[in-house]
Amino acid sequence: MATSKLDRFRTVIHLANEIVELDHSRYGFLNRPTALDFTSVKRMALGDISALYAKGLTHVAGQLEADDLARCDEVIRRSRFIQPRILPLILPGDFV
Repeated sequence: MATSKLDRFRTVIHLANEIVELDHSRYGFLNRPTALDFTSVKRMALGDISALYAKGLTHVAGQLEADDLARCDEVIRRSRFIQPRILPLILPGDFV
């Protein structure tokens, strides 16, 4: 989930390791400091995502730069919140 409410991550220090802060000046679709929060990752069927998109309830606003995607990968791999059994559903290739 993306959030611009960053105070939580600054006051609860151990949560800072579970986010990727994005530099909003690098992305035209962000208008304020934003973080990708990996403390709660939910499984969602591709068909459900497609249905939300078709109904106009969600849209693709842009694409992350490679370095930010790499940081997401790092956070997911070391996360204390993501159960190891679902890592193969999130990460391609070697995830151990």
